[in-house]
Amino acid sequence: MKKLLFIIITFIISSRFSYTQNSDTTSLHFHEDSILNKIITSIPKGWIVSTKNGEIIFEKTDSVLILNEDRYNTQNINKTKAERIERIKTHGIKGKSRLVLKYENRWTYEKILTVKNTNTYVYQEIKKLPEKYKIANLYDKTLSSRETAIYTGVTQKEKDQISKYEKEKKELLSNTIVLPNYNTEKYSFFTKSMSGYNDNTHDIYPEEASLQLFQILTLFIEYAGQ
Repeated sequence: MKKLLFIIITFIISSRFSYTQNSDTTSLHFHEDSILNKIITSIPKGWIVSTKNGEIIFEKTDSVLILNEDRYNTQNINKTKAERIERIKTHGIKGKSRLVLKYENRWTYEKILTVKNTNTYVYQEIKKLPEKYKIANLYDKTLSSRETAIYTGVTQKEKDQISKYEKEKKELLSNTIVLPNYNTEKYSFFTKSMSGYNDNTHDIYPEEASLQLFQILTLFIEYAGQ
């Protein structure tokens, strides 16, 4: 069993290395890719597209004001739209609405399937860890979320077991591989960063910039989504 596990882990690591080293840093020839060309020619007016070091950048030419605070706290949720805009104008910091995607040559179906199988194997092994380290009964429902399970120990022995669990979980997670968010005819795209848009902790003026950024994301989802 240990020998089989070693072979599988070795395969995962070697697969991960070969995929993460396959970044394409050549110029993006969007005219040769009808899907990508359709996306780029459909972006809102006032936005520009550029490429650099294996990334494609969508950026609004005009600056925006970004207010970094909780949009839904008691103080802000009761403000009128005009009051919110005035607060952004007074306290906001000038910035840019920008979407950055890393791109590589399009992943083949076989490559995507192999990576999915690799990730599935890793997550299955992670699910076994609480029983392996006998900490399942230490699950902290209050601190845990849908995405993250938290275990809390009282005795030193329990804390040591949790530490061992966390260490092996981290080692296993390091072998997972990020799948592309979008695929066009010739390229696979990975979301790298977004800025200058409305979320729980940022308020943008003019709001139109945030809406336009999500419009560009919608184009990728519609034409190049998985």
